[in-house]
Amino acid sequence: MEPTTESVERELFGIFNAKGGRLTVRVIGSERPLDLGLVDSFRVVRVAAHEGGDGMDFWLLWRALGWQNDPQPQFSHLKKVLRWEKRRNDLLLHTEDGDEITVDFLDHEEAPEWAEGQRFKTVPGLRETWLEVDRRQTEHMRDIANHYWHG
Repeated sequence: MEPTTESVERELFGIFNAKGGRLTVRVIGSERPLDLGLVDSFRVVRVAAHEGGDGMDFWLLWRALGWQNDPQPQFSHLKKVLRWEKRRNDLLLHTEDGDEITVDFLDHEEAPEWAEGQRFKTVPGLRETWLEVDRRQTEHMRDIANHYWHG
């Protein structure tokens, strides 16, 4: 069975979407990783199985925890992931541009902050806004990934 965006998201990011995660990026050529902090959510927006069934790559959208005034996620980013390693305490992603992204589990001090950010999205009136923002942004990032894929 071919992987889908939903199956890859569930397998690799389900635990982080359910319990929270933090993200660091080691940019190619940089000595120290860049700590991007707590992540609100991860979305796999495109999966491309390789010909002959020899693996796949996928496009990952992540959103930082927090909101601007409109509301929009404070920071979101799209990366093409070529390889990944599920390790004991984290997930290591290797991107097309040579960056290494590490997704870590939250520690006990960060978990309440992440949970509060998730509760914020359930406030009456904001829930519908969040779902619409999520839908539009995911669709937009999927369009970018598809355009890039097809040239």
